Amino acid sequence: MELTKRMEELREDMVESLKKFITINSVNPAFGGPGEREKADWLEELLRGFGFEVDRYDVKDDKGMWRSNVVAKIPGKNREKTLWIVTHIDTVPPGDLSLWETDPFVPVVKDGKVYGRGAEDNGGSMIASIYAGKVLIDLGIVPEYNFGLALVADEEAGSRYGIQYLIEKGLFRSEDMFLVPDAGNEKGNFIEIAEKSILWFKVTVNGKQGHASRPRTTENALRKGAQLITEIDETLHRKYPDRDELFDEPLSTFEPTRTEKTVDNVNTVPGRFVFYFDCRVLPRYDLDEILSTVESILDGRGAELEVVVKQPAPEPTPPDSELVVKLSDVLRSLRGLEAIEETDEWFSFVVEDDGPGIEDPERVFDPFFTTRDPRLRKVGLGLPFLKQATEQTGGFVKLHTERGKGTRVEARFNLKSVDCQPVGDVAGALASLVLSGPGVNWYIIRKKNGNGYEIDTIKLKEKGLWDPENPGFAAFLFETLEDLEKELKGGENNE
Repeated sequence: MELTKRMEELREDMVESLKKFITINSVNPAFGGPGEREKADWLEELLRGFGFEVDRYDVKDDKGMWRSNVVAKIPGKNREKTLWIVTHIDTVPPGDLSLWETDPFVPVVKDGKVYGRGAEDNGGSMIASIYAGKVLIDLGIVPEYNFGLALVADEEAGSRYGIQYLIEKGLFRSEDMFLVPDAGNEKGNFIEIAEKSILWFKVTVNGKQGHASRPRTTENALRKGAQLITEIDETLHRKYPDRDELFDEPLSTFEPTRTEKTVDNVNTVPGRFVFYFDCRVLPRYDLDEILSTVESILDGRGAELEVVVKQPAPEPTPPDSELVVKLSDVLRSLRGLEAIEETDEWFSFVVEDDGPGIEDPERVFDPFFTTRDPRLRKVGLGLPFLKQATEQTGGFVKLHTERGKGTRVEARFNLKSVDCQPVGDVAGALASLVLSGPGVNWYIIRKKNGNGYEIDTIKLKEKGLWDPENPGFAAFLFETLEDLEKELKGGENNE
C-alpha cells in the first residue's frame, strides 16, 4: 500500500523529529518547568514546512506565563467534519536525575526504541500523527473529512490552558471525531473507550515546631502526616474496591505521590507537613463521596484538605461507534491485530472466512430466511438468535460480507448484564469447531484480559502435529484447550 510504503520511507525522519522533541524542555509550569512555548515554536515550524494549515492559540496562565497550543489541519472532501488527533506538548518533570541512566533531555536510541523525557508521554504519538498527515500531503491524498491535529498545553496539570481553552474558543464541532493516543500497550491493539475520574488533593497537617531533643514541647506534623497518609490510603482502597476490566488498570488507584519541604535541619521537629494524593477513580464512584471520606479522616486532627484537580469521568465511547470500528478495521487490515478481546465485563468474538460471501446479506437476520435446502430446514435461526442474545445485554452483532472475498461476523456481550447467558464451555466449543471441518484451515486467537493463546492449524499440519484421523486426537485437543482455558481463568473452572 502506497501510504504504508511512504510512512516506512519516513521512519528515520520520525526518529530524528522525536529526538528533537525530547531535547526541548517543556515541563509543565505547575511543576516548575518552562512550559510549552519553545517546543510549540518548533512544532509550528515543522508543521508549516510539511504543508499543514497552522494556527496558534496561546494564553497567559495565572502566573503570567504564555501557554501554547498549536492546531493544524488538512482540508478534507467534507469540510464540515474533522477527525482530530489530540496530543499534548507539556511533560512532567524527570524526577530524581540520579535514577536516570542518561540525561532525560538527551535522547537515546536503543533496541529500536527512543528514550527520553516525553518520548512516550506524549511525543511518540504526536510525531506519528504529524507524519501521518505529512504522508497524506506528500501523496496528494484528500481525506474524506478534515484531518486535524490539536497539540495542546497543560495536559499534565488539568488542561485548563490546553484542550479546555480550545473548547472555550469554539474550535470543535459536535459531529467531529476525536482520537487521543495517550495510552495503550506495546502491541498497539488496545483501544481505550473509557476514562477514570481524576482527583488530586492536598492535605496540610499542622503541628508545633520545636527542637527534636524536647519532643514533649512540640507536635510533630510529619509524624501526624505519615499516620494520615497510611490511614487515607488504606481506607480508600478498602471502601472503593470494585474492579472494571474495561480499564487497563481495573481498580481505582489512590496514590500518595508528593510531599513539600519541611525543615532544613535534622534536629528540628516540623510544625507543618504537606502531602498530595493522585486518585484515578472508576466512573461508578462519586468524587464528592471520596472527598467526604477523606474529610471524615481528617476531622479534628489539625489538618486541612484542598482539591487540586477534580475531573469526573466522561461517558464511555460506545464500542460500536464510527471511530472505534474504523480503528479496529485498520488494526486488522494493516497489522493483523484483533482489537477486541474478553474481559471480566465483555465477551467478544469474531468469525471471519475467505469464502464466497453472502448473496443476500440484508436478510441474514431474518429468522424465516435460509440458504439451505428448504426440504431440510425452512428457517435460519443462528444469526437472528445471536443478534437477539447480544442486544439484550447491551452488546451488538456486526456483519460485513463481500462477494468473492468472504464474510466477517463480530459479536459482543455485556457479561455484567442480568440478561447475559453463560459463556459456557469455550474449550469444548473450539474443539468441536475445528474438528467439524477437517478440510478447513483454522486460525483462532483467544484472549482474556490481555492474555491468551493461538491455534493455527496450518502451522500444526506443517509440524506434523495435526492428526484428526487419530482416535485419541480429539481427546488430546480438548484437554489441551481446557488447560489453556483454566490458565486464562486463573485456575477456575467457571467463567
